[in-house]
Amino acid sequence: DIRYIGYRDGGQTRYMSTDRTFDSLSDFIVSEFGSVANFTSLYLEHFGNAFFSPGSGLYGFDSDRAAIDFLKHDYRFNAVCNRQAEETIPLFIELLKKAVIVTPAQEARLTKLLADSYKAGNQITSDFLSGKSFEVFRPQTLRAVFSPDEYELIQTAITENKARLAIAYCRISKTIGNSDANGAYLSDRDILKEISKRTF
Repeated sequence: DIRYIGYRDGGQTRYMSTDRTFDSLSDFIVSEFGSVANFTSLYLEHFGNAFFSPGSGLYGFDSDRAAIDFLKHDYRFNAVCNRQAEETIPLFIELLKKAVIVTPAQEARLTKLLADSYKAGNQITSDFLSGKSFEVFRPQTLRAVFSPDEYELIQTAITENKARLAIAYCRISKTIGNSDANGAYLSDRDILKEISKRTF
């Protein structure tokens, strides 16, 4: 899916989009992205997201046991498996504590707010299985308790955690395969149930 190309033409480099050719890189960037600043921002965002992707190689597991242990203590996976709020919220707070200092007062307030906003159920499970982005807790809940700087650190921890979840789940699903012992096809939900049984 190539959207842009550069090519040499008689000693000059030209740049092409799907419908135009540009004689200079700056003309191309301004036309396609609005400004060099916009292009820089999008480039850095894309580059940063690549580090947080499951394919980055930063978030692997040494064993199936380590991957299952991660799933057992991951708040998203607990929500996907319809675990109770009392089981899921402490896992989320432990993740936050890896990113920022959480005072006892903040933890008490946060626990109440998170309990009010906890979303588990079929929609979360469906979103997870279809690869859609989802969040278990409303972002405004975190903004009500933490400063903007703390919120940014928390978002980074959540993004890294999401990459680890994808890798752990994929690793364990490969050990299950697409069919059961009798050769019957396993749906995505069947595989999730099997992973859940191994985890909990």
